[in-house]
Amino acid sequence: MSSAHRINLIKNLTLVDIGGNGFTVENHPDLVDASGNPITQVRLTGSGVGHVAYSKTVALSPKYNDYILTATCVGCTLKVEFEMSPDGVNWCACNLSNGSPCEFTCTESVGDCTVKIIDVPVLQYVRVKISNAGNSSLECDIFLTHTMNY
Repeated sequence: MSSAHRINLIKNLTLVDIGGNGFTVENHPDLVDASGNPITQVRLTGSGVGHVAYSKTVALSPKYNDYILTATCVGCTLKVEFEMSPDGVNWCACNLSNGSPCEFTCTESVGDCTVKIIDVPVLQYVRVKISNAGNSSLECDIFLTHTMNY
């Protein structure tokens, strides 16, 4: 027997206008840097160093399977990349069975919900990397759904 479950990775993500310097996310409880340290401010608009953030690391149970990465974003552009790790320290991109990366970009043209079915085995620890926010109206939740065998 199995049942469906949801793991919130990033909840209630919004951007703050900092004037002529773009838009940032400030003091968000779900965002950390690449080493897992809390971030007080990150400018997700633009690209390069300092323009990315990560969700906190989530440890998955061996009973979990059938993963779907989902982002519900309203009126925004945001790149979301799924990463995994065998130990929670050393990270690698998750590649799907067709060889493409497990990532997507939320845009207004694809609607308010974007999903990626993860059709490969996943390592024990996971997180998402977010970047390239396209505008100030970002409102987004990112989560991982899965089934759990009992």
